Amino acid sequence: MTFYNNEAVVDESSLVMDFDTSEAEPRKFDPLPDGDYPVVIEKVSVKDHKNGSGRAANFQLKVTDGDHKGRVIFDGIGVYYKDADTDIKKEQAQQIGRAQLAGLLEAIGKKGERDLAQTVQSECIARLKTQPAQGEYDARNVVRGYKALYPTQNVVLPEAPLANEKKKPGFLDKKKTPPTPPTLAR
Repeated sequence: MTFYNNEAVVDESSLVMDFDTSEAEPRKFDPLPDGDYPVVIEKVSVKDHKNGSGRAANFQLKVTDGDHKGRVIFDGIGVYYKDADTDIKKEQAQQIGRAQLAGLLEAIGKKGERDLAQTVQSECIARLKTQPAQGEYDARNVVRGYKALYPTQNVVLPEAPLANEKKKPGFLDKKKTPPTPPTLAR
């Protein structure tokens, strides 16, 4: 069934409701408790701010584990503001946004990446805080930072010796002197 100007028009694609909607539990969108959540980046887009003052990178994140697995979080990071070179508040907002974006890229192991499409399906930890209700807006989660899901993923490990190389004892290294034997009293 399709509705046009408050009039129902029956068509072949109408959905037959075979359950009582009053028995279904409505979805709730209360903010998640403050804390760290493992997330995957599901979508990313770059859009102009509604007032035209700049651009933001918008990320859709999904919680991947724990009691809130499957919940979706949104993070809009302001990366460009018009007149940032002459307006101190816009310059500060731009610096904060770029630092947050750099933190996200570092957390997913893609520091320096310029193509945000390459961030999709990347995982990390998002630190959430609850922003209280303000005026007509309900309380909501805001992302306060990112960190690596696996802290060692960005660590460069030392090279292991090749299988056919034998490791020399340390005292054979010319920089190290062999231990001196103890002297016996006479």
